[in-house]
Parts: sequence; structure tokens; C-alpha cells
Amino acid sequence: MYSNGYILRFAATVTIICSILLASAATLLKPAQEENIQTDIKKNILRAVQLIEPDQKYAKKDILDMFARRMSSVVVDP
Repeated sequence: MYSNGYILRFAATVTIICSILLASAATLLKPAQEENIQTDIKKNILRAVQLIEPDQKYAKKDILDMFARRMSSVVVDP
């Protein structure tokens, strides 16, 4: 049998390694997640104004192109 000290060191080592891997993955994937969030917002806007079908799949490029062609931003200052 293994001693309690060995078991605790092993558990701590595995925990540290897993936390480093998870933090690295989250950091590396953050830009892609932000880009996907923005694309999803644009897709939802296009659905709301009925420019795309709700049950149909669209490529990311198609959504961005359609949004750029059909939508414009206006800032209203009171």
C-alpha cells in the first residue's frame, strides 16, 4: 500500500497539472469564444428582422457578410 503522504502528493500533482491545462485551454480559446459570441449576436439580430430562417444553418462567413450588407449602426445622442 501507498503511504498517506504519497497519495496526497499524487493528488496535489494531478490537481495542479489539470488546473494548468484547463487555464491554458481557457486562455487560448478566449478569442475564438468572443468571436463566436459576436457572430451569434449578429445571427440573432438577422433572425429577429427575418432576414434568415430560424431553422436553417448558415456559415459564419455568410452571417457576417449578410450583416455587413444589410445592417448599419446608428448612435442616437439625446
